[in-house]
Amino acid sequence: MRLAEIGYPDNEQTETTVGRLCSLREESRELLLNWLRKESPVAFSPIQGVDSVFLRDNLGMKEPAIIIAHQMLLDDPNENAKYFRHLAITKR
Repeated sequence: MRLAEIGYPDNEQTETTVGRLCSLREESRELLLNWLRKESPVAFSPIQGVDSVFLRDNLGMKEPAIIIAHQMLLDDPNENAKYFRHLAITKR
């Protein structure tokens, strides 16, 4: 329901997003729970130069996507930071 409230469509891709959110670990799971409770913007410090502000401002990510990106950055900081920076460059 929360994803629908912020504009996610009712489709298979959103179901995949829900699955990814359900599989979050530790810090990222805590970001999700805080966002669900407080409805405030997700914030995390830079990981290899990529933080929540970068993802929101340069890639237009919504909070659930930012939380998933946080887990990706924790899992493989170097490669995923490069990936997000590349996306920002190609999006311009």
